[in-house]
Amino acid sequence: MDKYLTTGIIGMMFASVFQYSWNAFELTLPIISGASQFTLSLVFTMFVIVSSVSQIFTGILADYFGPQRVYLFAALISGTGMALASQSGNITEFALFWLLGSIGEGAIYGISVNLALKWNEKNRGFASGFVGMGFGIGAMLANPFIFLFKSFRFPMLIVGIAMLFVLLLLSRYVKYPISSTGRSPSKVIREGRWWLIFASYSFAASPLQLFSYFLLFLSLRFGISYFILVSIIFPFVNGIGRPFIGRISDSIGRITSIIFILACILAGSVLAYVGTEVSVLIATMLIAFFGGSLFTLYSSYVSDLYGSRFSTANNGILYSGKAVAGLTGVFIFAIINSMYGLSGAMYFIIALGIISIVTFLVASLSSRRLQKRFYYKLRLNKKEVHYNN
Repeated sequence: MDKYLTTGIIGMMFASVFQYSWNAFELTLPIISGASQFTLSLVFTMFVIVSSVSQIFTGILADYFGPQRVYLFAALISGTGMALASQSGNITEFALFWLLGSIGEGAIYGISVNLALKWNEKNRGFASGFVGMGFGIGAMLANPFIFLFKSFRFPMLIVGIAMLFVLLLLSRYVKYPISSTGRSPSKVIREGRWWLIFASYSFAASPLQLFSYFLLFLSLRFGISYFILVSIIFPFVNGIGRPFIGRISDSIGRITSIIFILACILAGSVLAYVGTEVSVLIATMLIAFFGGSLFTLYSSYVSDLYGSRFSTANNGILYSGKAVAGLTGVFIFAIINSMYGLSGAMYFIIALGIISIVTFLVASLSSRRLQKRFYYKLRLNKKEVHYNN
């Protein structure tokens, strides 16, 4: 394993604590004065938005000026933000420090994935999946440690300090290859195909955001032991699925692989709607296993289409779709749940899953038409050159 993949997976392990350890911290977060369920859902939604949008700006800076300085800044504010959040006296302080750390978390996530994409163009599905595996494995290791304590404060402080120390040391290995080609974000976002891909990713990620936040409430009704079990299974399965699905996509193609995982996520949403102890467990595993590979597959697909020169920026824009997923899968879900109950809210999530499949199918058909047109023009040019000679 090379130093870039090692650096990427360790960075992802720390970044994962912001999202996939939320349920573990959430058990004791209400000890902060004024932290209701609705308020915490708003904080988590804001985390998703801030960490996603930060990838756009930090991705552009990393591609144009180099990733190392951006990574150093991200490591500093992510570790500091988490450490300060552990000492919050009220929910406002907690939200401010947590969102400060979220800016760094988004940058670390984006740069870590693109270390794999840029250095491993021939097998970028597996490489990005391997690095992405850290986003599940990190929380799987952190959550049992968090459960040992009756308060979020000490484990959150320890994770924040460890993040500062380890990521600052790793920053020396954060470099991109010099020679690479690709289309800039200003050109990419002018295509209708791009926005179909963006919409498909955003809606497909909604069930994953739903489980990242509401796993506590979906599973705690079956007992605390059941919740602890699924909160450890969810990040573990989420992590190991990424390199496995990535390897398959390198073999059978990105489009076929993405359609398959979208169908599996939809099946998981339907099982979550059923709401039994067994169906929720199976839904957790399906959404974790296939949902975890969403960004690594979509980012590999985007890099295939548009090249790797500006992949950090392009995939940063794509990843901002997670903000849309946070709004739909957490905030809007919570509103619909309060108005029409859990069944109505799950109908909404299932509908988003269907829309994600349809939009990606349209985008992939557009991609194939453009590729056929390109190769047709290429053949014509070759014939013209041959005739002139």
